[in-house]
Amino acid sequence: MTAPSKKFEQQRFVSCVFGQPKWPKSMGTRRRTIQFILRTVLLGSDTGDVPENIGQNRQTHANTKLLGKYQIKCLTGFVARCRIFAAMIVSERKQPGVSGEMKAIVHIGCPKVGSSSIQLFLINNAVALAKQGIAYRQNFKNRGSQLEYPIGALTRMGKQLPRKDNQLRYQCRTFEEQKRKSLPYVERLKDFPAKWPDHVALFSTEHAAAWLTSEELVREFDAMFQEVFSEVQYVAYFRAPEDLIVSQYSEQIKTGNTPTFGQFFKRRMQGESIYRSMERWVNVVGAERLNVRLLDRNWLEGGDLISDFASVCGFDETGLERPPTVNASLTASGAECLRALNRTIPQLLPDGTRNPLRDNLINAVSRRSANAPKLALTKSQREAVRTHHGKDLNWFHQTFFPNQEELFKPKEAQEPLKPIKVREMALDVMTSLFVASRMETMPRLSKRQRKASSHRAKTS
Repeated sequence: MTAPSKKFEQQRFVSCVFGQPKWPKSMGTRRRTIQFILRTVLLGSDTGDVPENIGQNRQTHANTKLLGKYQIKCLTGFVARCRIFAAMIVSERKQPGVSGEMKAIVHIGCPKVGSSSIQLFLINNAVALAKQGIAYRQNFKNRGSQLEYPIGALTRMGKQLPRKDNQLRYQCRTFEEQKRKSLPYVERLKDFPAKWPDHVALFSTEHAAAWLTSEELVREFDAMFQEVFSEVQYVAYFRAPEDLIVSQYSEQIKTGNTPTFGQFFKRRMQGESIYRSMERWVNVVGAERLNVRLLDRNWLEGGDLISDFASVCGFDETGLERPPTVNASLTASGAECLRALNRTIPQLLPDGTRNPLRDNLINAVSRRSANAPKLALTKSQREAVRTHHGKDLNWFHQTFFPNQEELFKPKEAQEPLKPIKVREMALDVMTSLFVASRMETMPRLSKRQRKASSHRAKTS
């Protein structure tokens, strides 16, 4: 297998360090700085080892200091990134493989069914997985879902990303902007079989299940991968409808929305069932290319999501870093507190960037309400959920689990708190946040952040 060119590895290096596929526009002459470091630190070594005495090289040290703008705060941290990148390159060179004969496994969700845990696991173990012949590449730093691929399918079909808030959040305000944000990543799919001799390419984006709302869009999404890979399989996880709707409401509040649970519940009972959405995938790719799983400890391999995902994808999880609990649902009082804050502190600034005033806000609310009762459905709401999903859940059962007696066995119901009690507890959380702010135990914003935050809050 011919080693990848220096130019190609430089491009990958930029993606690893900066979390984006191209040199930052504001890089200017610093591009030569990165190229110098790449040559002296990494590409001169066939083993991928970074010289231990690199910190003693005055020129390297001086050039590395220029990277402070990109939050590479010290030479040690930068060398650590180089080591990770070097190990990834070397492990890939050692893997046997045949270019053009590569299988892809695409995890398509569903949303709020463990996707964040799977993605964090893949990000943390990308180098170790490469040694097992599994290729996973994070497209954007601080983002788990590779949503560029479903956006790419929308773009290839001439459609804009649905909903204005999504367009703002993902910097796809115009169709041209959407093309620039997605199509380069679709084009880079060709790099997997051409440059990386891994046996299996792995992708994860729960937005595929949420945004590809027609058979035409699913067909285009599948075509993107079929054009590159010799075999494409899809994996999707589902959970009980009662648990799903509570988790979906929590996510709505985390993303800055303000409906009450009653308002949200009413809208959901009028929308498409997530179980029936799999029908278009069956019609397009066929049930034989869909591996549908249940997020149920009694059903999962080893009673665990990560263990089950490893068995599906064919890698050994032994010794790999397990992710902590991520993106956990809010409690009843936490959701009510954050919902009230959302009315004054919007998630996004007018240019689509994150409002600095929300930095660490969700974590702060979650910590202060962690021991409160969870969000729960009333008895009538549970019955309404089962009625709404009944026909579609039966189709889902017969299509994917015909030999299983029952899906999602009913759990012992927990009655929700009275609304007035929830508001009282939310006020306690709000008071705790105020005290932390006054005692300056929460991180302070910079002058620039305060200006942007206060301006956005005033105009909301």
